[in-house]
Parts: sequence; C-alpha cells; structure tokens
Amino acid sequence: MKFLETISCLGYDALIPINRIKSIAYSVTSKGYRIQIWCDDENDWTEDFTDKKKADFRYEMIKEILEAK
Repeated sequence: MKFLETISCLGYDALIPINRIKSIAYSVTSKGYRIQIWCDDENDWTEDFTDKKKADFRYEMIKEILEAK
C-alpha cells in the first residue's frame, strides 16, 4: 500500500493511504493558500501555505501521486 505524507492539525506527520483519498481541493484563504484532502472514511486533512509557489508545487505533486495510483 502507498501513502501520502501530510501534516495533521496538531502539526505531526500523518500518513494517508493513497487508495482512500477521494478528492482534493486547492483554495485561497485570508492567510494564504490551502490544500484540502478528503478520504472515503470521512477524514479530511488540510495543508496551509503562505507561499504560492510552494502551494502550487505541493498541489501538483499530490495530483501526480493520485494519477499514478
């Protein structure tokens, strides 16, 4: 099984099984940029960025990982 590493809401590393991810979204917030990841078990994960280039890079990376599964 393959995993996507992300940061939990408490700031710890978390591993999400790639086959459990059902959707991702990229948005702009008042504090920067946000990537949200939803899983089929109703869990969701949020990654926040202040740097647009880093957010863009991470979003594209996640999309490529999901396309390769």
